[in-house]
Amino acid sequence: MKSLFRTLPLVLASIAVGVSALTTSLVVQPAGNAAEASTAISLEFVGRANSGVGNMGSEIAAFDPTSKRLFVTNGLTNQIDVFDISNPASPVLVKSVNLGALGVTGIQSVASKGGFVAAAAAVDGNNQLPGKVFLMDVNGNIDARAANGIAVGSLPDSIHFSPNGQYILTANEGEPRDYCLTDGALPTTTDPHGSVSIIDVTSKTLTATTLDLSSMNNRAAEMRSAGARIYGPGATVAQDVEPEYIAISADSKRAYVTLQENNAVVEVDISKKTITRFMGLGYKDFSLTGNGLDPSDQDSSSNSGINIANWPVKGMYQPDAIATFTDAAGAHYFATANEGDAREYKCLLGGLPSASAQAEDSRVSAVGVDGTILASSVATNSNLGRLGVTRFEPSTYTAGGTALTAAASTDFTSLYTLGGRSLSIWKSPSGTADIAGATLVADTGDQIERKIAELLPNYFNGDWSTSSGTPNNKDTRSDNKGPEPEGLAVGKVFGRTIAFVGFERVGGVMAFDITNPAAPTYLSYVNSSVFTGVGGANFATAGAPAGDVSPEGLLFVKATDSPIGVPLVIVAHELSGTTAIYKVVGTPTLATQPTSVSAKISNGRATVSWVEPEDDGGQPIERYVARSIPGNKSCVTTTRSCVIKGLQAGVPYKFVVDARTAGSSSPRSEASPSVFAPFFSATAGSSVKIEKLPSVAIAQNVGISVKSRTISAGVAAPTTTKQSTRVVRYAVELWNASGSKVGSYKTAVRPGATVTTTLKVTKAGRYRVVVVAGYASGTTKVWNGPFFAVK
Repeated sequence: MKSLFRTLPLVLASIAVGVSALTTSLVVQPAGNAAEASTAISLEFVGRANSGVGNMGSEIAAFDPTSKRLFVTNGLTNQIDVFDISNPASPVLVKSVNLGALGVTGIQSVASKGGFVAAAAAVDGNNQLPGKVFLMDVNGNIDARAANGIAVGSLPDSIHFSPNGQYILTANEGEPRDYCLTDGALPTTTDPHGSVSIIDVTSKTLTATTLDLSSMNNRAAEMRSAGARIYGPGATVAQDVEPEYIAISADSKRAYVTLQENNAVVEVDISKKTITRFMGLGYKDFSLTGNGLDPSDQDSSSNSGINIANWPVKGMYQPDAIATFTDAAGAHYFATANEGDAREYKCLLGGLPSASAQAEDSRVSAVGVDGTILASSVATNSNLGRLGVTRFEPSTYTAGGTALTAAASTDFTSLYTLGGRSLSIWKSPSGTADIAGATLVADTGDQIERKIAELLPNYFNGDWSTSSGTPNNKDTRSDNKGPEPEGLAVGKVFGRTIAFVGFERVGGVMAFDITNPAAPTYLSYVNSSVFTGVGGANFATAGAPAGDVSPEGLLFVKATDSPIGVPLVIVAHELSGTTAIYKVVGTPTLATQPTSVSAKISNGRATVSWVEPEDDGGQPIERYVARSIPGNKSCVTTTRSCVIKGLQAGVPYKFVVDARTAGSSSPRSEASPSVFAPFFSATAGSSVKIEKLPSVAIAQNVGISVKSRTISAGVAAPTTTKQSTRVVRYAVELWNASGSKVGSYKTAVRPGATVTTTLKVTKAGRYRVVVVAGYASGTTKVWNGPFFAVK
C-alpha cells in the first residue's frame, strides 16, 4: 500500500449520473435479469465512518464482530480510529489509539481476529529500519507479552491473521531510500531486504520469524525467465523484492504475497515458516482481442476521448491486493488486483545523490520507438505517445540501447506499461520447482475500462484534484494505469464466489462472479463518491461532501458476523479519509457445509470442533447441530465447538455437523475421522497391539491390556438390530499357547453396548483372547485375537 502522494498528484472521479447530489451514492445495477438469484448480486451504500481529517485519514480497515467495532488506520494522525458500527448507517467514533509513545511514526495496516487487533507500523521515522507489530485488545490495550511491540521486517505494509487465528503475517516492503551506491555497493541500510514475518499468537512470548529471499540471490535470471522483474540497480534479489499484500488460505496453511514492483507472488508455508515458491506473473498482451486499453489522455477528438483498442504494448500485472479462494472441487486459486507501480528514487537511472528522484517510467513519445519493429506512428500523442512505460527490463532496444540511454534516443523495440488494468485469477504452477511462472486461469481483459466507459462516460478514467477537491477531466488517467484496480476482497455469499475490486482513481467497487474461476463475470458497480460535492483542501471539509474518494483497502464481512445480519463490504478511502459500508444484496441460499470436523473423546464425552461454512448463504448462522455416528447423539451450539455426552468406550465414533440459518439447514459436513475412548484407563496396563480387528458383524472394536497377570478385555457390540446379525450375547475367553481355555466371561449384550471383563492367569506364558459372538438367530461367530506375553 503506497501513498498516493509520493509521485503524481491524485484525482478521482465521483459518480452521480442521474443521482441527486444529496444521494451520495450511485448503484449501477447488475447486468442481466435481476430475478436470477445466482447472478443478481450488487452493493448498496449503507453509511460511512469519517475520520474528519481528509487525505490519508482512512487506508485499511479491520472489523471485530463481537464488539461490532471497526478499526481504521489513520495515516495522517498515525492513530487507529475505532468506530462502533452496531448501526452501520451511523458509525460512532469510540476512540483513537495513539501509538506515538511507542515510537510509531507510520501506521501502515491493521487486522483483527478473535478479540485481537494487530497494527503494523514503521518506527523512529526511518522506513528502512525494522518495523513493528503491536498486538492489542479491542479497547486498544497492548498485549503484555510484547508491551513495546514485536520487531518484524522493514516497512510492514500489510498485516493479516490466519483464519484459524493462530498466526499474524506481515508483508514487509523493504522499500529503498534511494539507489545511490556506497563504495560501489547498495547497502542494506539504504535498501533493506523485502520480507515476510510470521508471529504465533498462541506463544507465551511474542516474537516474529522473518523470511527473505537471500537464498535466491544468485537466481535472478531464473526469476526473470519465470516472468518476474529483478531490476533495482545494484540490488540483490533479497533487496529488490518488495512484498506488498498478503492473502492466507482458508485452511491457514499457505500464504500468498504479492511482490508488486517485481510482478511476482511468493508462496509461504506458514507452519514450517518457509518461502516455498517464487512465481513470476508474466506479461499481459494488449494487442490481443479482449485485452484492449485506452492509452492516451490526448485523444479527445475521437469518440470523446474513449478509445479502448488493441495496441502493440504489454502490461506488467504488478498486483497490489491479493485474495485466495477454492472452487467447488476444492482446488486453490488466488486473485489479484493489477494496479501497477513505478519506482521513483534518487540514483535510479545513475544520477547523483544530490539530484532529484528519477522515475523508471517515461512516456513513449519521450523515449521513442525504433520505427521498424514498432512503427513511428504509435509514438504520437493520440496513440501510444502519452502512455507511461518502463525503461527497465523486460523492455528491449535496438543495438546499444539501455534504460539509461533511452531518454535521449529512439530505440525502443518493445513496450511494457505499468499494471494490467484488470482482475486476474491464478493457480500455483504444477511441479515442484521453487521458481516458476504462475498459471494464469483468467483475466478480465479490458472489461473494467469498458464497463466504466459504458456506465460513466463523463468520468471515464478520471480522478480528483487534491488541491481543489473537485473532479479532474475525464480521460486524465488513461495514459497512467487507467482506473488502477488496487483493493480486493473475495467472499463466498449467496451460493457464489464474488470478487470485489476497488479502483483507486475513478473510485467505486466492481463485483465479479468468480465461482467458475476460468470465466469471471461482471455483476455490478457502485461508487459513493459525489461529483457535485467538493472535498476542499486535502478533502478535510466537514461532512465529507465529496463522499468517498479513492478506495484503498476492502474487507468482506459475512452475514453471520455482520452487525445487521446481512453481508457487508467495507471500503477504506484514502483521499476523503472515509470508510464506506455497503451491504451485499442478493437472494439467500443454503449455507455450505461446515468443514474440518474433528473430535476428542474422554469419559464418555466428545468435544466436537469444526470450521464454519465459507458461505453462510447470506443469512446469519443461528446455531450448529453436531451428531454422532453411530448413536445419533447430538449437541447444539452457537459457537464452533460443543460436547456430546453419553458415548460408549471402545465404540468408533464419527461426527457430522450442519449449520442452521433462518428456516434452512446446510448440507451435513463430511464425517470426522473415527475416534473412540479407550476401554480401560492407562492404569489397566499395557495395550496389546491388534493388527486385525474382528469383522464388523462380530464387533465394532476390541481392546486388550495386560498388567502383571491380569488381562483386561473389552468388546463393542455392532449397532444393528436386524435379527440375523444382531449380537445378543458374548463369551470372552482366554486361551493359552497350548490350545487350552484358561478363563471365560459370558454376558448378554444390547446393540452398540460395550462389554468389559478381567481374566487372570497364575503363570507366565503366551495367551490370546477369543471372542465368541452369539446372534439372535441362534448362530455364532468366533474371533481369535493375537498372542501376547504375560510375564
